[in-house]
Amino acid sequence: MDKYKHMSSEDRFSIEAGLNNGQKFKEIGEALGKDCTTISKEVRSHLVYKKTGAYGRPFNDCAKRRSCQLSAVCDSCPQTRQRFRFCSVCSRCVDHCIMYEKEGVS
Repeated sequence: MDKYKHMSSEDRFSIEAGLNNGQKFKEIGEALGKDCTTISKEVRSHLVYKKTGAYGRPFNDCAKRRSCQLSAVCDSCPQTRQRFRFCSVCSRCVDHCIMYEKEGVS
């Protein structure tokens, strides 16, 4: 196996195809002539995280979202639903709310 070589774009496409087919890192590495740890490191270094919320809800990372009772903080929410919709279930209100605190930041 080749050591200290860069991965080509063809190798990356092969890795993606292997992952989509449910192959393990070891199987992909054997097909490409690379070590399985190299494949693992390549995948980890190019991961893209998608911010998603709970089922049926948008992403909201406010530390106070579970106890928040604020509504109508932003202009994005329709006027008819503002008094019934809390900011804790809105993804846009975090940009306008003065009470917003990012979760996990001390």
